[in-house]
Amino acid sequence: MVGPRKDCLFRNSAKSGNMVDTTSTGYKTSQMVRHLETGSSLDVSKELAECRESREKYLDLSCKGLFQIPGGALKEFHSISDLFLYENKLSSLPSSIGHLTNLRRLLLQQNQLTARGIPEEFAKLQNLEQLDLRKNRLEGDLPEPIWNLQNLDQLLLSVNKLTSIEGIKNLRNLTVLMIKWNSILNGIPPSIGGLTKLVALDLSCNKITSLPESIGNCTSLRDLYLQHNKLTRLPDSIGNLVNLCRLALKYNQLTEVPASLANCTRLTEFNVENNQLTTLPSLNLEHNRIVHIPPSIFSRAPKLTRLNLNDNAVASLVPSDLHQWKAIVELDLGTNQLTALPPEIRHLENLEVLGLNLNQLRVSDYSHRLIFLFVT
Repeated sequence: MVGPRKDCLFRNSAKSGNMVDTTSTGYKTSQMVRHLETGSSLDVSKELAECRESREKYLDLSCKGLFQIPGGALKEFHSISDLFLYENKLSSLPSSIGHLTNLRRLLLQQNQLTARGIPEEFAKLQNLEQLDLRKNRLEGDLPEPIWNLQNLDQLLLSVNKLTSIEGIKNLRNLTVLMIKWNSILNGIPPSIGGLTKLVALDLSCNKITSLPESIGNCTSLRDLYLQHNKLTRLPDSIGNLVNLCRLALKYNQLTEVPASLANCTRLTEFNVENNQLTTLPSLNLEHNRIVHIPPSIFSRAPKLTRLNLNDNAVASLVPSDLHQWKAIVELDLGTNQLTALPPEIRHLENLEVLGLNLNQLRVSDYSHRLIFLFVT
């Protein structure tokens, strides 16, 4: 797919008084500034003519300082598949955008678009697959004309002021949904469970207090970002997300993690720092590249009883950290790079199962309380 040109004709706002001389003289640039000051659209006839003559499948009007799209300018470009309007000053789109029925990619990030500025005709873009509305001025719920874009594959809404996403329920072909840095309050609607094709979901930096059980229906999810919210619990159904690779939960108010999370065996990144965990019975970190065991694991989860670190790169245990391991019952350190264990490990009075196979150490006299010891 052809991408947008990287050159930007004009980047600075008229208010700043800064001008970028992109011509042999400063005349044309000064003329542009006068257009901006009066709120008029800049002259983009050159770009329109180039697209018309070349019969390209994309139209690039990005980085032009546009306050509005010239009237009727889009009607004749009904065959284009890509429209780039990012980094302008658009607060609304013309109704003529509805003529672009072959559009597949529409990039509108870094404008000033409001929900009222998206016309009803926007709903005619039924072939649209990627819509980027990051860094605009959307408030309230998702604008209604977007609700029925049933072929949308990627919807990017980060850095707006949305408080609700009820309108997503019809977007059943979404694989990527990014709503980071909005103002979504309370819970996510149960209709999220209908988006079964989702691969990546970013809800971080909102005010979300809970997730619905229906999130467990999104079994294609690989990346789930929920950091910097107000979550107090996770639904048990999160254990249904067996394809999950990355789960970010830091800076919430979680007091526990459901045991069903152990079903997510493909997790490679799991971050729960800065929560209020008091119980975390089991933690599986096998098949990673962990070199040392962070002491925060036990300070944040003092009741951790089972820890699996099999197949990592742990070379030593820090003796001063072991006093935090008091609750540990099962510890698997097999297939690491251990050459010795500190004597302090003898003081782990609850330790019953210790896996040390495929390391490079000799077993010392600290195993008298163990029920199972694996050292092959």
